[in-house]
Amino acid sequence: MTINATFIGQIIVFLILLWFIGKFVTPCWQELNARNRKIADGLAAADKGQKDLAEATHRAEGIIREARERARQIEDQAARRSNEALEAAKQAAQGEGARIVAAARDEAASETNRARDQLRKEFGSMVVIGTSRLLEREVDAKTHAQLLDKLARHRPWLTRQPSHGPTRALRSSTRMPPDNSPRGASCSSGRA
Repeated sequence: MTINATFIGQIIVFLILLWFIGKFVTPCWQELNARNRKIADGLAAADKGQKDLAEATHRAEGIIREARERARQIEDQAARRSNEALEAAKQAAQGEGARIVAAARDEAASETNRARDQLRKEFGSMVVIGTSRLLEREVDAKTHAQLLDKLARHRPWLTRQPSHGPTRALRSSTRMPPDNSPRGASCSSGRA
């Protein structure tokens, strides 16, 4: 092989080409490699982001399930407390109702006793008036008290407390039991 001008020209062109490649192409090639690395890193980060998103979605679903379960428990607890409060209110109302009924019964009993006492007094006054008319003289307070005491001893139904309601008590306190003695016998003993 002979070295001639063409060969030397080709070597010069080759060297210029190497210099041109080293000066301009190699940095572009490095940029392309860096860009490829960035793209690969971006794809890896995207894959990692997808995995993180899947994990976050899974955790979020778990948190949502827990929150729903907790909300259901709170709702059940609120319903239970509501029922307890309602039951307590019912019991309080029943207790208050029982207290009111007991007070009404006590009031009715005291009214019955007052009416019975009033009827006894009126009955005593009528007996005094009737006796004074029969005896044709006025009976004073001392004689009146003596007559009532005798009447109470001989007629226990005047002092007895009936165990029934106020209507029957009023009826029984105003009704006299049948007397087996002749009508004028008790009056004639009073005149003597």
